Amino acid sequence: MGGKKPQLRHTDFESMTHQQLVALIASASPAGASNLSTKLAQASSAITKIGEDLKEYVTGLPWHGEGGDAFREWGAQTASATLWLGEYSKGASRWMELVAQAISEAKAAMPPISETTRAQADLRKAESAYGVATDPANRNDPDARGAAQSAQSDAAAAQGRLDAARFEAAQRLRKLAQTYEFTAQQVNAATPPTFPPPAMYMDAKEWRKPSEQRDAVDRTLSGLRRCSARGRWVPAARDVCLATAASSADALCRRQLLRAGSRAPR
Repeated sequence: MGGKKPQLRHTDFESMTHQQLVALIASASPAGASNLSTKLAQASSAITKIGEDLKEYVTGLPWHGEGGDAFREWGAQTASATLWLGEYSKGASRWMELVAQAISEAKAAMPPISETTRAQADLRKAESAYGVATDPANRNDPDARGAAQSAQSDAAAAQGRLDAARFEAAQRLRKLAQTYEFTAQQVNAATPPTFPPPAMYMDAKEWRKPSEQRDAVDRTLSGLRRCSARGRWVPAARDVCLATAASSADALCRRQLLRAGSRAPR
């Protein structure tokens, strides 16, 4: 779960038109974000249950000897990482629900395009009236001067409405972007779980060399077969173990682990 964290980018909302700002938020879906939050919460519950089961069963395995102790230690680490993954998913779910709420509020508060459309029409009308009133052909019209002043006032009012609608739209997008940035920072600040590699590939807390992995597998499986016949290979624990192994072992090791799982005492 390493790698570089995504870099936040800032958008110059103030340079955009009202129409561009509305188009920018049109594709944002509060339902989609909320659904993702729900899925993360459900995953958190399922993962936590697996972690709790794994911790309980691994702790209670009646396997004796150094091999049994080593497996219980590794299983406890895996269970702890699984439980932490459940908490990690729960936190992500909470932040995603905050994003869903922010999107919904931004969409509800976004000034409609119709405000800008009407203001633009009024501005064009006022500019046209001003042009007529200031036409040299109407210089002798006693009402021309008053008409020009009225047209100027109407044009200024229309321009003010245009600017206000665009400013309000930009503010809504800016607030939403700040929520995005805040939630992203919270998620990035959370420490993801670190799963221990399968114990069969470890030697003094170091990875075994690839050339040594097959011998390590054979020795570990032999040790497991010598464990108490009363031991139980719990399905939930087996699934987590196999999932961990699948992410770190080569094809040969995975095949051997699967075969051992089918022969493990039940």
